[in-house]
Amino acid sequence: MTNETKNDPTPNPLDALAARVSSDPFFLASVLATYPARPSLEDAELAAVLGCAVGVRTSLRLCRRPGAAPPGRTAAEDVAAIAARFGVAAAALRQVVEESDKRP
Repeated sequence: MTNETKNDPTPNPLDALAARVSSDPFFLASVLATYPARPSLEDAELAAVLGCAVGVRTSLRLCRRPGAAPPGRTAAEDVAAIAARFGVAAAALRQVVEESDKRP
């Protein structure tokens, strides 16, 4: 993985962190890693599904998973905040999270 935002070939430490938290259900990375049922989904394909730039993938993965917030905040509020911050289609992100919630 490289530091894509700077077109720099050196590894981006945040990419490594995002990879490490991909199995932690607190992070959105865990949702994105299993969407859809084929975890080999390429970043460009995932970006197309979410209607966002590929370059925001690491930031998205490091977000708190919608619904993992303290009481008083809903998953819908989290989705809206993430979508607004990173230019993601809120409806698509909500669908990805809901599909993840349906998996055993």
